Amino acid sequence: MEDSTKNSFYITGHHDYANLWSSPLEDSAFYLPPYIKHHVQPVLANLETLFLDCNIGHQIVYTKSADGNPEDSTSFYLRTFLSELPQIQHLRLNFPLSDKGGTEELLTWLSKPVSSTSSLTDKLLELPHSPKPINFLHLRQLDIGSVSVRTASLIAVIRKFANTLRIVSFNRIYLLGGTPADEVRVNSWAKFLDRLSKLNNLNLTTISMSHLAQFTTERNNLAEVVTVTFKGSKHPRFKKWTGPDMQSGLRDFQDQMVVNWPAKVTTSDGKSTL
Repeated sequence: MEDSTKNSFYITGHHDYANLWSSPLEDSAFYLPPYIKHHVQPVLANLETLFLDCNIGHQIVYTKSADGNPEDSTSFYLRTFLSELPQIQHLRLNFPLSDKGGTEELLTWLSKPVSSTSSLTDKLLELPHSPKPINFLHLRQLDIGSVSVRTASLIAVIRKFANTLRIVSFNRIYLLGGTPADEVRVNSWAKFLDRLSKLNNLNLTTISMSHLAQFTTERNNLAEVVTVTFKGSKHPRFKKWTGPDMQSGLRDFQDQMVVNWPAKVTTSDGKSTL
């Protein structure tokens, strides 16, 4: 689906939950050729809402990093495109769950502080500089969906925009970093919420979470997905909280979260297996 209104633009792929996504945009779709860039820049400069379904883990662009070393990028054009959005207030990014590397690269870039690093093309190597980190000074709502991501990456993005963010939404997010078989089972989402509650300048008034999961490596040391539900909720895989006391809301989320671990079976030698 593609739709646009004044100061808003939506590009969303066809949802096929058997295959997660059937037509998200690859990184090259965000390339702005020089002969049209100056025409669209004024439009992008005033854009306030952007919804995107992306698949950025397959195409590589070779760039030059901030320290001058060559590096490969799977989100170069999308990051360049996002750099043209100084007025963005509501950003929604959905990805295929299988695209781990590209989304980690993008979220890490989003979380970086702004620097004065040049983004000019290096004439000698003919490699473009990796897009500079950007500030979304007006970002009030951030929706992230259908992504496998590390807790630290998610926290870092929210920390960067904490001063302006009021609404966050997490849908179909799988937290990476599973529980090894010889360790106590850990609710990674509860730990995420605990870290979120400790962020300085957290000004959230609404948080919604749906279809969450996390990885575990319990079964034969292989990565496995376990789902997260909410006790007492009419729709167990969805919960939303709105109000001025976000700390109370985050505690409610943690208290009501249930990780649906695979059952353990105790063997004759007293060891637990799956």
